[in-house]
Amino acid sequence: MFAISLNMMHLPKEKWSRGLITLFFFFGSLTLNAQRIPVPAAGSIVRLDSCSYAGLPARMVDVWLPPQYQQNPEQRFPVLYMHDGQNLFDGSLSYGGKEWGVDELFTDSMLPPCIVVGIWNSPQRRREYGPQACYAALPKNIRDSIIAEFGGFPVSDAYLSFIVHRLKPDIDRRFRTLPDRKHTMVAGSSFGGLISMYAICEYPDVFGAAACISTHWPGSIRHAFPEIPESFLTYLSKKTKVLRRQGSRIYFDCGNRTLDRLYPPWQEKADQILRGKLAPEQWQSLFFPGAEHNEVFWRERLALPLRFMLKD
Repeated sequence: MFAISLNMMHLPKEKWSRGLITLFFFFGSLTLNAQRIPVPAAGSIVRLDSCSYAGLPARMVDVWLPPQYQQNPEQRFPVLYMHDGQNLFDGSLSYGGKEWGVDELFTDSMLPPCIVVGIWNSPQRRREYGPQACYAALPKNIRDSIIAEFGGFPVSDAYLSFIVHRLKPDIDRRFRTLPDRKHTMVAGSSFGGLISMYAICEYPDVFGAAACISTHWPGSIRHAFPEIPESFLTYLSKKTKVLRRQGSRIYFDCGNRTLDRLYPPWQEKADQILRGKLAPEQWQSLFFPGAEHNEVFWRERLALPLRFMLKD
């Protein structure tokens, strides 16, 4: 059971604190300490504190409720689960100092209203976000290199189990959601793009759509093993049959500057797989020349995957 530290926030956007903020950077990870709750530009945020599961590090979860949630008390809403939740609503909490601006985007872009569940990452971000089955299929020498780099073998199966079996039932119980797969989505960037792809492939009966933004196909920061992205692509190809049957929708994109410069060749290979195995309306892949690997550029184009996932 999760403890709610704040029921609803109907406060002006002002600075206030729930404790000292202690940041420890580990490729975009924050330790779990007393953190103030983001004050959204619109809507309200409910904080779920100390969410833990099956030995994974405890973390916070911020649930953003659109303005319509209070305005229309009988209405139920789709739910978008997003990784790296500390980066979504408040730049002062983001490890890069920039936010996605999800609350502003839903308010200003005429998107259908949606509940957004921001799942904070942990100090073992890459272990939780790296597709476990894909790494398990690699040769031992590469697996050993990944273990050394990540500080252990990937535990993304447990992370997804946390979302599907612990977090989602709690969200559906506490809030007025549309809990079916058609109205349940997942999204993330970089390694968050990898785990979003893995989520819809592992749980196609739970997630109806996924947005994989600037997907980190290399699967490593220290190494350039082509076997790693090839393993991701082999896995994706094997999963397309069930995705097609379920009517799942999957979105990919990338730029070509900073870390994104590594992605276009692998994304084209992924596109070739999807082009041959999914119906045209089930997938979208976009390329953004000049786009860099950070929240500023992801924020600029986030409305595109959101429209794709939320379309009827």
